[in-house]
Amino acid sequence: MKKLLFIASMLFMSMSSMQAQVAYEKAKLTDNVYLGIEGGATTNFNFDPVFPLNAAAGVKLGKNFSPIFGVNLESLFSFGDNNYAKSHTFVKFVNLGLNTTVNLTNLFLGYNPDKTFELSTEIGAGYAMYFGDPVLLSYSNLGDDTELTAKTGLTFAWNLGEKKAWQFYVEPAILWNITNGPGDAIHFNRKHAQIGLFAGLNYKFLTSNGTHNFKVWNVGEMNDQINDLRA
Repeated sequence: MKKLLFIASMLFMSMSSMQAQVAYEKAKLTDNVYLGIEGGATTNFNFDPVFPLNAAAGVKLGKNFSPIFGVNLESLFSFGDNNYAKSHTFVKFVNLGLNTTVNLTNLFLGYNPDKTFELSTEIGAGYAMYFGDPVLLSYSNLGDDTELTAKTGLTFAWNLGEKKAWQFYVEPAILWNITNGPGDAIHFNRKHAQIGLFAGLNYKFLTSNGTHNFKVWNVGEMNDQINDLRA
């Protein structure tokens, strides 16, 4: 246990040392904002049954507060009946979620605005409305057609273009219905969850620093140049 704590502390110290060598240009409130669209398919997390798949589409509006941490607001629409009460509406399920994002690549390898590939996590909570037969809704959840939801996902992203303004991503994710059942008791149950694969495209708006990303300065390198000039 002591060895594990020692290794963890050394890793944290080395990461802190790396971060201390760089500085980010101060961003405005409207900087580092992106807008994206996505599409994909989901199925029951307990795979009973797997088919037919539920087609899904969504819109994301997000902001990165740093190269590591960010948030996004996601509206997701589902068009399938697998595990949902049968509905005659085109959209069977609507979920509005607030997700936090952690860029694992920048966290462990450091930030580089020219980086092409990034790996991130996306975890959040939301509010959903189901459309369907009132009898079936009553049978499965005491007539409750609105639910609290949660999302856990992993995002594989590629930054495209000379200015890295566009980002294409693939995201496997689990959408949890966490209040399905008597009394809306909160629980994570595979029977009432959907597992899916999504693909999307984000556009990162131009920031006040003239780029589409964070602007970074290598403080250590600048200090070396100053010391050389002094010498």
